[in-house]
Amino acid sequence: DDDDDDDDIDDNEDNNNQARQENTSNQNGSKVVFDYTAYASKPGAITIDKVGNIYLAVDQGILILQAGSSNNGSTETYTPIGILALPVIPVSLTIGDDRFLYIGTSDSLLRIQIRQTPLSIPTNLIIGKKK
Repeated sequence: DDDDDDDDIDDNEDNNNQARQENTSNQNGSKVVFDYTAYASKPGAITIDKVGNIYLAVDQGILILQAGSSNNGSTETYTPIGILALPVIPVSLTIGDDRFLYIGTSDSLLRIQIRQTPLSIPTNLIIGKKK
């Protein structure tokens, strides 16, 4: 009976963690899409490729998250698909048009070829003055 209770507790914790990840939102409408605390002790650099994969600097190197959607398709989810192990902690990340992931560390610049191109962000936006 005690073993069954432990299984129930584990199931409840798993469900609570999943619900927190998918449903946590702030008053300003922002929402937690992935809880990275199991991978990093503090926030790190982040970049996103054209198909929506997230590259996140963590203690072990670079965590790669693949974009997807929940079973009902209403919520975007992110699944860890791998870690690029590095001997140093990355401090900055960017994806170049040449399909390289550029990784800045405290004393060097590294690059790794990837399949995707960077996320395109319009830079010709004009913001008018308030009257």
